[in-house]
Amino acid sequence: MEVLTTFNPVTTTLSLIPCWFGVLYASMKVIPCPENLHPKNNKGKIVRDYHKYYNNYPSIFHAVLSVILCTIYAISVGFTHGKDNDPLCNFIIANSLAYFIYDTICAEVLLKPDLAMRIHHLAGMSVLAAVLYIQNSGSECIGALLLAEISNPFNLYRDILKLRGEGDSDKFFQYSLTFASLFIFTRFIIIPIWLPFLYPGATHLLVKVFCGIVWFVSWHWFFIIISLATKAFKQRAKSAEESVWEKMYKLFFKLRTSKAFLASYYATALYLCFGTLYFSHG
Repeated sequence: MEVLTTFNPVTTTLSLIPCWFGVLYASMKVIPCPENLHPKNNKGKIVRDYHKYYNNYPSIFHAVLSVILCTIYAISVGFTHGKDNDPLCNFIIANSLAYFIYDTICAEVLLKPDLAMRIHHLAGMSVLAAVLYIQNSGSECIGALLLAEISNPFNLYRDILKLRGEGDSDKFFQYSLTFASLFIFTRFIIIPIWLPFLYPGATHLLVKVFCGIVWFVSWHWFFIIISLATKAFKQRAKSAEESVWEKMYKLFFKLRTSKAFLASYYATALYLCFGTLYFSHG
């Protein structure tokens, strides 16, 4: 902790960015390239999925490291709403900000991200940089980071398995199920318990809005994850169970194509995420 007190958030962030490029470089040197992505099997070209495959490994490393650091923080310091940042808090947030900057650079140069990914990167960098700037409410930011990252390694490894051509394997199904379970537990059990304490508290409004955005996006993914889960179970069901999962899958597919349902679904999610914040912000 004494060493951390000498760290400046800005210089720490800037010094950590090359470290994340180092993790990517090490991944490309140590982890073998799948045959279907190897340049020799793609007319000597490095395809987009090649970069996507290797970029998943630093993302997994960041997610696991963040969960470890945030857990250490929770045990050693604890979470308190509205307090000034301490040195360990600044280091954890600076590390994640450095990762987001690295990931944004890689995405823009190598992966040509879609709008959703660009918004994800921009929102992540903005809130982390803002918390370092205002030097307050970093504790809550670490709590949100923990909840956001705990399911991420399983989702990222799902993508790795799919890029390897193992999208129909038992391992892919197991990782998918673990990701879905953790995602639903953290986003729809833990967060609803936490928000009634967060929203009326002394936390900076910016962090509250960020938590609301994370939860709103979670509502979007919740519906997609449930739909994909019913499809996966339908494909793996035995004959006696097949009709049940078939009906559930058809139901969710029908709901996904219903404009009236989607409008009411997202309107409800919007109110739960931001309407409650408006009425309860202290």
